[in-house]
Amino acid sequence: MNWKNWLHGFGAAVIGGSATAAGGALGAMAAGVDVFAPLFWKIVAGAAIFGGITNAAAYLKQSPLPSSGAAPTTAKQTAAPLTAQSVDQRPPE
Repeated sequence: MNWKNWLHGFGAAVIGGSATAAGGALGAMAAGVDVFAPLFWKIVAGAAIFGGITNAAAYLKQSPLPSSGAAPTTAKQTAAPLTAQSVDQRPPE
């Protein structure tokens, strides 16, 4: 994975989370909330910021920062693979 693709995905996650959260907060307009009150827009901004942060954290968990030019590594297998015999270890009846 390169930096350009990673940044593109990260930006999309932040924008998507922000837009979703802000859209939910703006949905309060249908409930008759006064949209001209400054507190309303602070709530919308707060929802957008925290929505972006949570999506960014989820993206970082799924796609950690790419290495800086190093060759990609594969995970070393530390456990034995599951087989039908290893899963079915019930004592005989």
